Amino acid sequence: MKIRQLYRSKFGKDTIWLLFGQVAAMSSGLFLNLFIGYKYGTAALGTFNQSLAYYLIFSSLFALGLNNTLVKKISEKSRNQNEENKLFTTNLLITFIVSSLLSFVLIVVVHFFPGFISSAELVKVLPAMFMALPLFCINKNFAAYYSGNRKQKNVAFQRIYRWTGLATLFYAGIVYHYSIELLMYSFLLVEGTMVILNILINIKHFDFNISSKLIRENIRFGMGSYISEITSTFNNSIDIILVAYFLSDQEAGQYSFIAFFVRTLYVFPGILMQNVSPIISRHWKRKAIEELNIKLRKVRYINLIVLTLQVLLLLGLYKIVILQLNGGFETTYEAFLIALAGTFVFAQISWGGSILIMTERLKANFYRTLLVLILNIIVCSLFTYTLDFTGSVVAISTNALLSFLLLRTFVYQKTGVRLI
Repeated sequence: MKIRQLYRSKFGKDTIWLLFGQVAAMSSGLFLNLFIGYKYGTAALGTFNQSLAYYLIFSSLFALGLNNTLVKKISEKSRNQNEENKLFTTNLLITFIVSSLLSFVLIVVVHFFPGFISSAELVKVLPAMFMALPLFCINKNFAAYYSGNRKQKNVAFQRIYRWTGLATLFYAGIVYHYSIELLMYSFLLVEGTMVILNILINIKHFDFNISSKLIRENIRFGMGSYISEITSTFNNSIDIILVAYFLSDQEAGQYSFIAFFVRTLYVFPGILMQNVSPIISRHWKRKAIEELNIKLRKVRYINLIVLTLQVLLLLGLYKIVILQLNGGFETTYEAFLIALAGTFVFAQISWGGSILIMTERLKANFYRTLLVLILNIIVCSLFTYTLDFTGSVVAISTNALLSFLLLRTFVYQKTGVRLI
């Protein structure tokens, strides 16, 4: 596909919008890491990133996989508008009720059993994050609805609004010397206003004439991908929580800083995955596997070019950043290189993470993600316990390589789709 044709295509335009949204998110995330690390130190940065890891993990737990249901069922376009509206409304209601109840339980548990958490500072900031969880889960469903309808411009807008809003609020709060504990309420404010905007945009699509049968169908499919999504989210975030139990507060902050940088390599593949998922679903339904492989070959080529350029940029950017920061970052360049190596390899195919879900190979995806999670926990815990900080960054690369092998093997054996 020529560059001009790619740009003019629906896929190309959607990818550009998602890339724009992800660049805004990545830039805001970089700003938050740098600014918090500079103003509050590595320990506070570790607390921030650990709380964010809890936030992302529990958002997947509470979503029940219903966001995947929306992407799958809406993208098929096998229902009329009224049926789609009922499906959409049902998922929002279930998500709101379940996530609100479970978030309340979490707040109670943290209050009465703080010893489960790795540090007293983390205990202080988690309640604010848990209050925002139901709103975040609802917004995930709105994003899934947009993605299923291939309205990726709206998905990009959500990312831009969320992360630039958080960066702005944190900046204002830090300027006025607010505590990290108080700054965490920014998540509640941003997600709350986003829910209001999403409701106003989609108010004509609400249909509360729903049935128990529809609820059961949604939950059944959602639960089919639920465990896989949970384990996938755990894989992305559990290490930041685990290392806090083995390393000092400063080392945990350094680790989270490195992990943020190297995992920016997954940003563009993530955009491709979100954009290509509806396409995979439609081609699979038509049994057009060869045609799908041809399309994915072009995706692989584009992904390789972008990742290569990004690695070159990161090598220079990280060096510049750590030389400008104080407080323990300046000695982390070698550790960054170790973590970067394996991450680059897995990023070549990480965009294929949703293929098993979109092709309804839910059991296979569950086994894959569960294996990755078990290996992730074992490798991260063992390496960090035995080799301290160096072991923790070696674990990042090792787990990325293991994820590469498992994803490539499972996808090809179960679907015939080639990832590399």
